[in-house]
Amino acid sequence: MEEVASVIFRSLVSLVQFIVQIKVINLACYSVGWLFSKLCTLGRYPSVQVSDSERIKVIYIGIFSMGLCLSAIALINQW
Repeated sequence: MEEVASVIFRSLVSLVQFIVQIKVINLACYSVGWLFSKLCTLGRYPSVQVSDSERIKVIYIGIFSMGLCLSAIALINQW
């Protein structure tokens, strides 16, 4: 009985950990993408009322810009 409870508990903890990781990654990528989008478009994009499709685009922009910054840091550190 303890083994079954242990497996169920570990599964629930893994599920909660996965959900928290996804939420944190989405928040971080959206924040970076929002800032990058506002800077590049001089404040025009994204609009005040953000739809789901715009939010996803901003998250992708955040992922791309974070990858670009990390690549630049890696190149600079090679010198």
